[in-house]
Amino acid sequence: MNKKIIIVILVTLVIFGCSQQKVVNKERVLLKQNLQEGTEQSYKYDITIQNTSIIKGNTQTSTTTLGFKITNKINRIKHDTLEVNAIFDEIAGSVKTSRGMQQIPDLDKLEGDSISVKILPGGKVEFMGEETEDDNRLLSIFKSTLSNLYLFLPGKEMKVGEKWEDESEEEGVSSKTIYILTGFENNKKWGEVCTIATKSEISQINDMTKGGMEIHTESSGTSSSTIYCNTDNGLVAKIKSHAALEGTSEVSGNPMMGDMTIPTYVNVDTEVERIK
Repeated sequence: MNKKIIIVILVTLVIFGCSQQKVVNKERVLLKQNLQEGTEQSYKYDITIQNTSIIKGNTQTSTTTLGFKITNKINRIKHDTLEVNAIFDEIAGSVKTSRGMQQIPDLDKLEGDSISVKILPGGKVEFMGEETEDDNRLLSIFKSTLSNLYLFLPGKEMKVGEKWEDESEEEGVSSKTIYILTGFENNKKWGEVCTIATKSEISQINDMTKGGMEIHTESSGTSSSTIYCNTDNGLVAKIKSHAALEGTSEVSGNPMMGDMTIPTYVNVDTEVERIK
């Protein structure tokens, strides 16, 4: 057989195979998580945070990278509330500034640490048990990771193009998110998934004391993401997101520089992938 004909046939098969693999035609699908007690899900996170501050006319920029793996065990499901034990399997991170790059110290001490939480409808996360200082540190990390993985689906049948909304306000952070079902596809790694696009408006207020200084920060911005969920059980397979915030920090009590108003700009890129 002529080599050119063979090449044409192979290319046609590849194109046909790819189209069959990626595109799924569906009228409607039930967007609901079908979780089972005793099951575990493991996720890998890669996060890059770029923080820019303008202090007395001088621009300072830092880039923080974090990579970690967590395993979540569903201990109990009751009245649409999950009881989950989350554990850090691996974690590492670094900070890059104009002075160079350095590893974030003591992150390895978090490996093996776990925390038990309740996840309520809408993704709100509450601590279970008596809180310690270490628990509060872990909870602040796990809150955003867990709320983006569970109980955000609407629990009803939807078709491509339909949307739903969610609003939350907690500990100085308020957000409004619009979810849009954008399509379906077959994936070699995860099987059949639906794709969901999100857009959020975010505002936050934070007060803290550091080195004798009082710092009041207000910021706002937007975020967008693409979420891939398995259609059979609603588990998140992958998330890719970007958030951009800007605001000001009012600093008082600085003995060297006096009171200051510092413009701040933050960009966060996150990729999450289920590995188990």
